[in-house]
Amino acid sequence: MKKISAIYTLALTSLLFSCGGSSESADQKTAQTDTLSAEVSAKTIEEPIVSLSLEQAKERMKTFLKANNRKYKDYGTVEENDLIAGNYTKDGALDYFYTVHFYPGGDFVYPTHFFYDSQKDAIRELELGKGPDAFKHIVVKKITEGKLYGNAVIWSAFSGEHTASKEVKAEFTIDGNKINVDPIFLPALNKAEKKVLQELEKMEREMMEESDAYSSEEGI
Repeated sequence: MKKISAIYTLALTSLLFSCGGSSESADQKTAQTDTLSAEVSAKTIEEPIVSLSLEQAKERMKTFLKANNRKYKDYGTVEENDLIAGNYTKDGALDYFYTVHFYPGGDFVYPTHFFYDSQKDAIRELELGKGPDAFKHIVVKKITEGKLYGNAVIWSAFSGEHTASKEVKAEFTIDGNKINVDPIFLPALNKAEKKVLQELEKMEREMMEESDAYSSEEGI
């Protein structure tokens, strides 16, 4: 009888232990399922990415210029506002690159660049980084993540009637408030500047020759 009792007790203990383990395993699976459900729910309720429309982006620029009127009234009147959209900041929302043409009076209109940063939901003015003196502005044709594609405009003049310019295909980045040309394109920009300056020298030389010829004819 003692042997039978011992075997019965051992079997009962094993059965209880097995049942307890199954209960604990089930609790763990339930907890894991709840955690996964919570993660899925969190992803489901994420706010959708919303971009400014083209018209909204134009209005934002108008508002920005009005808010900073004390500074930009010295730039002159706005003649034109070009803009192009793209996901530059990689957050899925559209960023906007602006070229605002200011006319301060005189012979020329001056392009100035701005950038709407969708991550910061703010506009900032940009300036050109390293490049030749005649590198005046850029024309952006395409925006991808972290890169602008277009042309660098090389321009110079010695009078309101005598100007020369060339456009050089290049790639750019925006670093803070700087527009930087990919260094691989800088030699082409420098070469374009030399050609522009040579054209101006030729114009000036021809103008002087015409002036001398006119003076000779008039006996001056």
